[in-house]
Amino acid sequence: MKIINKTTWDSKDIREFANKVLKKEAHQLDTLVIKYQQGMVAGRGSYSRRWISLSFPNWKWEKIGSDRINGIKQPFQVIENDKLKAIAKTLRHEILHNRGIHHKDMDSARIRKADYSYIGDMVIRRKQIKDNTKIDLKQKRYEHSKLMLKHKQTQLKRLQNSIKKWQRKVKYEYQ
Repeated sequence: MKIINKTTWDSKDIREFANKVLKKEAHQLDTLVIKYQQGMVAGRGSYSRRWISLSFPNWKWEKIGSDRINGIKQPFQVIENDKLKAIAKTLRHEILHNRGIHHKDMDSARIRKADYSYIGDMVIRRKQIKDNTKIDLKQKRYEHSKLMLKHKQTQLKRLQNSIKKWQRKVKYEYQ
């Protein structure tokens, strides 16, 4: 399944979550698009292809969780569990569209009352913030130049030793 994630939520977590819902519904999907929109959770599902687009509202949905990364407890933002159920309901609704079912034939009460306990304590985390600190390019080039100089000096020393060795051999063998 191809995920096109246009949000700040972690694509790996979204994939895991979507796969769990898809497995429960015994459905396969080619493309899942995740994006932001105003209002509430919404979706679009194709009647002819296995393609779904989900839209999340861009407001505070998260609670703070924590995880141990390299032995250090680190906080991260996650979507709250009741919001995950709303996303699962919307995804299930769009899966029915993929199966060719129109709204008039859909039993929305059955979708609302469905058991979503399989979601359990799944989480969708925010993407990790990349460190965008500027690197001093002059300093980086200087460090690289020092490293290359040392490397080339080592090569030169090895070549000089090799020349001395061959000079000794020539002197010994042919005199």
